[in-house]
Amino acid sequence: MTARIVVVEDDPSVAELVTLYLRNAGFIVEHARTGAEARTKIGETRPALVVLDL
Repeated sequence: MTARIVVVEDDPSVAELVTLYLRNAGFIVEHARTGAEARTKIGETRPALVVLDL
């Protein structure tokens, strides 16, 4: 089973780069732009890891 990761990042260029690296490493990656969107994605996908930009 491949681990699922949610990346929470509001900067599109940073989000694209982080997502690309993680997908190339074999992870399933979901991207959220806001805290509300992140809560929804986390609830729906139950990820193994959340990468959160403060």
